Amino acid sequence: MNSKTGTASKRTQKSSNKKRTNKPFRVILSSFRVFIFFAVMLTVITGGILSGMTLAYVKTTEDLTAEHLMLKGFTTRVYDCNGNEIMALQGDKNREMVDFKDIPQDLKDAFVAIEDKRFYNHPGIDFKRITGAVINFFKPGASSYGGSTITQQVIKNLTGNEERSVKRKVQEWRLALNLERNLSKDQILELYMNLIYMGQNCYGVQAAAQTYFNKDVSELSLAECASLAGITNWPGRYDPFTEKGKENNIKRQRVILKEMLDQGI
Repeated sequence: MNSKTGTASKRTQKSSNKKRTNKPFRVILSSFRVFIFFAVMLTVITGGILSGMTLAYVKTTEDLTAEHLMLKGFTTRVYDCNGNEIMALQGDKNREMVDFKDIPQDLKDAFVAIEDKRFYNHPGIDFKRITGAVINFFKPGASSYGGSTITQQVIKNLTGNEERSVKRKVQEWRLALNLERNLSKDQILELYMNLIYMGQNCYGVQAAAQTYFNKDVSELSLAECASLAGITNWPGRYDPFTEKGKENNIKRQRVILKEMLDQGI
């Protein structure tokens, strides 16, 4: 009788010990489930808020008008009866319009290679590039990584909106997508190359070619095309007219030529 009682007591004790052993595990499992629940809820709520904000920003985006597409600040050149230039009358900007057909293919390729290598494949915004920009933003000590496509840069130049905000960026995306639906890639690239600031109060590649190389843009060599394409990223840093700027421009020029070679263009 005592033997049976002792055996039962041992079983009860083992069961009790097993319950005590499993209790911490159950607490951890329960806590983990609570954590997952709140994490999912937080993700859903945050996603809902961001979606709502994005939709609101898109709905309040002002469409581009014909006035936006009218470039201003052109330089007027006066010639004598023999076709010799007498003077150049500049507006508030030194800009000269150039047709797409008159821009060297090397210059077009140089800009695409360094500024937006997937230009002819994306719909106006480059999701891969945006992801890279976001990841780079959180890297300690990482250099600036631009997420703007050539189309987005056109939008920024047309609207003149340089505000650093999520709202401005979302609205820029919407306008870029819309511009791609209405203009061809070549038309967008032509706009870009007539809009961009090239330093020394030059706007567009024609004014830049005349300022830096004293020649028409159609006469530029491959090396000169790469040099010009390197300026727009940071005109003050890559200005060929300054000693340090010239040094930086040569380095940038080599990077662009390598990009063109690597991309097969």
